[in-house]
Amino acid sequence: LLPRLVTDKRLALEVTVIQSLAARLLARLKERDPLSERVQLNKAEMAAIAFGTVGRALWRRLFRATTSRHRYHLP
Repeated sequence: LLPRLVTDKRLALEVTVIQSLAARLLARLKERDPLSERVQLNKAEMAAIAFGTVGRALWRRLFRATTSRHRYHLP
């Protein structure tokens, strides 16, 4: 929801990545006890989440742009 309110594309992508990382960490915290187990993400996990999130966000923006052009018959 928040990335849609941000007009700058790069900042919106950054917000989306941060939200995805936070959601993953929250899921880990629900599964594990942070006092007895490791809950932080390693570099590979962070990179996978970041690249996947950026890819999905860009795909959504591209798809939304093409469908809106066709819907309103714009050139």
